[in-house]
Amino acid sequence: MILIVGVFILSFFFSSSAHASVLLPGDISTCGELASSGTYSLTSNITGVVGPCFVVTSNGVIITSTTTQHYIITAAGGNTSYAITATSTGAGYGTTTIQNITFTSFGGGGINANGTTAGAGGNISVATSTMGTTTSSGVGAASAGGNINISNSNTGAVTASGGIGGIGGAGGTITVTTNSIITGNIDSAGGNGDESVGGFITITASSTVTGNITSTGGNGDFGGAGSIRISANSNVIGNVLSLGGNAINDYGGPGMWIEILNSTITGNVSSMGGASQTIYGGSGGNITLTGSSVSGAVSSVGFAGTNGGGAGGAQLQFLQVLQLQGP
Repeated sequence: MILIVGVFILSFFFSSSAHASVLLPGDISTCGELASSGTYSLTSNITGVVGPCFVVTSNGVIITSTTTQHYIITAAGGNTSYAITATSTGAGYGTTTIQNITFTSFGGGGINANGTTAGAGGNISVATSTMGTTTSSGVGAASAGGNINISNSNTGAVTASGGIGGIGGAGGTITVTTNSIITGNIDSAGGNGDESVGGFITITASSTVTGNITSTGGNGDFGGAGSIRISANSNVIGNVLSLGGNAINDYGGPGMWIEILNSTITGNVSSMGGASQTIYGGSGGNITLTGSSVSGAVSSVGFAGTNGGGAGGAQLQFLQVLQLQGP
């Protein structure tokens, strides 16, 4: 009896371990560590995953289903891990590409490619897949968030923020395209520190975001926001915000331009400069609406500083606006 129990426990450990082995590029049917660049092609569904399914420890990893299937990877009950981790002791690994896979029941989210200790976030590409949150943020001074590209996929919140330091890291570029559905906020923020800027955010090709879209400059000095472009019959159920960072010693960061083309925003649209405790506040950015509907307020606002406020946006352009309901 003791021998049978021991064999059962040993068997359970190896069958449930999320990364019990190092996998080689090619066909795979289990979870594991992906330590070499190349394409890993699933040949079956995977269930009962404990911890992350894939631990990426190399640049240039592609995880995909075979060309004729769309496989599903399901976590065990109570799993609080990300489905995929692509972190390292410095920068996150990149680029990690996920294609034609559904990940379910991972409590931590879809993929984490954050830098650790002092490093930039890794780049992420998600295509024709379903997963939870996607995050790639820098850690430490001048460490940028990774660039994230999501196409024809359904994901949770998306974050690509810069690291905190004397010189803050820039936010990463985020692109959502081709009928993608994002359930959660999209954030690209410069890390707190001087001269850190928010990343450029693009939503296009009939994509939908249920959550706020925000590009924010880091709090420090000269922390400018990133620009935001929403186009091609896309739909945002939330606010669209380009926010300059607040300054401590010098100039507040500017808000940047927002362009909305042939799309619908159920919420507010604002480009706002950051405040300054000593000199000038940041100016608001230009906002252009073309063939679009906005249910809330549209504003470009300069913020106050000790020596004067920043200017409002130079332009608020409403071209063939279908609906503008806010004040």
